[in-house]
Amino acid sequence: MSLLGSKSLRRKAPRVRDSDDVEEILPNRLVLLNQQPAHRHTWPTSHKERKPGTFQFSEAPTLTRTPWELDRHRARPQSQRSRNGTATRRLPAHIFEQLPTEIYTCILAHLEAAHQKDSVVYFHSRQRDLRNLCLVSKRWATVAMISLYGELWLPSPRPETKRKLTLARTKSSLELLLRTLKDAPDLAFLVRHMHATSQYDPDGSGFDELPRTVAPSQSLEQVIEKCTELETLSGHSSQTSPRVEDHYQKLLQCPRLREHVWLMKLSEVSAMDCTKFIDSHSNWHWLETLVLTRSHAHMDDLGCGALAAIIARLWSLKHLMIADFTKLDFHDGTLVSLPPLQSLRLERLPGVTCDGLEQLGRSRSAQALRSLTLVDMNVQSLRSIQTLLADLPQLKRFRLHQQDSPALLAGTKAATKRALLASLTLLYLHWDCLHPGAAIDVLAKSIAAGKFPALRTIKAPSDYDGTLQALCRPIAHHQLCAEDLAYLAAEDQKTYSRSLRLSQLQAQRRVRECRAQPAFNVVIEDQDEQSKETHVIGSFLGDMQSKIEYLLEPDVRDSKSALACWQKVVTPRRVDGGELNIPLGVLF
Repeated sequence: MSLLGSKSLRRKAPRVRDSDDVEEILPNRLVLLNQQPAHRHTWPTSHKERKPGTFQFSEAPTLTRTPWELDRHRARPQSQRSRNGTATRRLPAHIFEQLPTEIYTCILAHLEAAHQKDSVVYFHSRQRDLRNLCLVSKRWATVAMISLYGELWLPSPRPETKRKLTLARTKSSLELLLRTLKDAPDLAFLVRHMHATSQYDPDGSGFDELPRTVAPSQSLEQVIEKCTELETLSGHSSQTSPRVEDHYQKLLQCPRLREHVWLMKLSEVSAMDCTKFIDSHSNWHWLETLVLTRSHAHMDDLGCGALAAIIARLWSLKHLMIADFTKLDFHDGTLVSLPPLQSLRLERLPGVTCDGLEQLGRSRSAQALRSLTLVDMNVQSLRSIQTLLADLPQLKRFRLHQQDSPALLAGTKAATKRALLASLTLLYLHWDCLHPGAAIDVLAKSIAAGKFPALRTIKAPSDYDGTLQALCRPIAHHQLCAEDLAYLAAEDQKTYSRSLRLSQLQAQRRVRECRAQPAFNVVIEDQDEQSKETHVIGSFLGDMQSKIEYLLEPDVRDSKSALACWQKVVTPRRVDGGELNIPLGVLF
């Protein structure tokens, strides 16, 4: 059979149809052309496929800004470059206005911390930055004014240099401040804390050659009179004398005063009406801290019961210091009649005896007493200290500073349990007796026996043999220079000394002596068990498992004594270009 006559076995190629064809009707059959399978999604199957409703340009289009848009961009830039080169957009102003006040307060707290270092306040830069914040916006001015005037640093009363080509007298910064407080009483209402710097001289000594219409003391009186909500006045202590009676009266008119220091010249106080002096304290309902001290140059008495009457009128009193009063002014009966206090400091009071201190633990003021400081009280019996520590249920801090050490009772040995000291709540102990005696051994045995379970800090400048240092954690080792070694060799000739620097150097010397003594040896051997190297590990002074820290730092910066005295706290001092701001709380 011929292949040509037969039917062709080759399948015909399908006819190419136009994309416009929709359908073709065949006999007994309907066929839909370009029928795609039903898809649920409509996005392109590849990155090159065009999306519906789009058009591919041969060149990317560019937008040209109009002159109006260019001017608007120059006037209000929408973004600025940061340090890393990325563009950051500025937030609208209304967002900052709606921020909570707590955020502004937190920013100001960081600003305050930047101008303070180790109790030294750089108030010039602080006031400059706060003044600049007041010029930023109304929202910032509202918040920054509270910090600027809430803690006010008194400027110098010295007038500025007289300008040339003018006859007018240049006013001092203190007089300008007074004028501002007079013109804006709302700013005077914001003043809570007032600090007198070392440049301020209330007597005006050295300024007599400069003409002035208002004395510095009178300007201070007027400033205090305007600040009706004043709470603290630091750096300036008033004396009860007729010379500053106006200043004294202005302070008594501040009902919200929280702390005050009385430096009494009793020869002049006795001339005043004692009843009026006592009743004038009735206005201080918010007073919490009071320091009562007397000048050594005047030996007159204030009057029997005068101090007790003054303290009884202070309802909110929490912290009290009494120093240098006679037996008639302050005695055991006055001590027992004190109201409930949190902190009490007694300094050089011959009228207080050991029996009075023992009765203090059973008085009403002992129930809330957390801090007790005895300075030169001549406590002769160790039993009085033992009774105080046992009867004060909330005592956290105890400080003893005197010449002679308290003695044991006759027939009592230091090793017996009867002589040991104990306190379950004591956290801080300052023990500084120039002549240590047997009391420091009793204290060391009490700590070793676990009688002070809550104790965390010990300050003992008179620990000559390191008895208490051996019970605490090891202190840091510091290198001693040639000057320190020379000072140590010169002062070692003295049997007893109050020098804090000497105590620090002696503690470091004890550490070096212990490191020179071998604690154990490290021997390195080879495979044949023959020693190759030997290293000696020195010992250390202290107990690694102890929770007590041995501290020999002063309470006041750059002080030569370990205990803070009120003269260092009250007197302003300039340090490193700033003012040393010491709160009265370091006295307790």
